[in-house]
Amino acid sequence: MPDQMTNVLLTTLFYFFRALEIFLILYIILSWLPIKPNNPIVQMIRSLVEPLLTPVRKLIKTSVFGGRTSMLDFSPIVVFVILAFFQRFILSIMN
Repeated sequence: MPDQMTNVLLTTLFYFFRALEIFLILYIILSWLPIKPNNPIVQMIRSLVEPLLTPVRKLIKTSVFGGRTSMLDFSPIVVFVILAFFQRFILSIMN
């Protein structure tokens, strides 16, 4: 069982990953809406989410699933899975 300081750190990390999930959902919803990309809220959300999505997009592009013909962006799904993995890992350490 982790000590109190470790527990606080793990809880903070858990909620950090949860916040990233929320920003990712907002990013997806905003991509469907006709909002100008220079909107400050859109720029803030993009600056938080794009560093997570860009490496995943590169990996997908070089994989069997990517290529030039891919019209759908699956990187948010992959990032959701990665965030869920980290959250479950943190919860398993806390228990």
